[in-house]
Amino acid sequence: MDDELHQAFITESEESITQLNNSLLQLEDNPEDEEAIDDIFRRAHTLKGNFGAMGFDTAATIAHAIEDLLDAVRQGHIEVTPERMDLVFDGVDLILDVLHEIEETGESTVDPAETVDALRAEVENAEEGDEADAGDPDKADASDDDGQTLELDVPSSASSADEDAGARDTGGEPQ
Repeated sequence: MDDELHQAFITESEESITQLNNSLLQLEDNPEDEEAIDDIFRRAHTLKGNFGAMGFDTAATIAHAIEDLLDAVRQGHIEVTPERMDLVFDGVDLILDVLHEIEETGESTVDPAETVDALRAEVENAEEGDEADAGDPDKADASDDDGQTLELDVPSSASSADEDAGARDTGGEPQ
């Protein structure tokens, strides 16, 4: 690879990672910041493309996993949580490690599997949870005072209406 192109790639990637970290900190402070979410998604997408175009698939794979997680956030499938932010920061740190290795040796030997698997699992677990909640009309979520999500059994409106009708028909308690 041309030394000038190599250095331009390194410099641009470092700047992008710095800006990505800044946007992540902004999102961490305000999980509802859609502009920060969009910026993070765009930067992860750009990093994925740039690393892929240069043949550095390790970093491209990590950036793709981050992009997928952020896309799920953008689409409203999952929420920003401190744990998810930690996963994204871990991914960005690993991309930076890969970049430094590329800068020093021209290639990377970093194994991204653990980080990528954790990022992808977070998206899959959230999607499975959404499907399970959507399939059970008698479940609802609520938050306690600490912001922890609680699952509550809530009678569906159809079964409540049936019980009320049964009570009226028999003149007594629901059957």
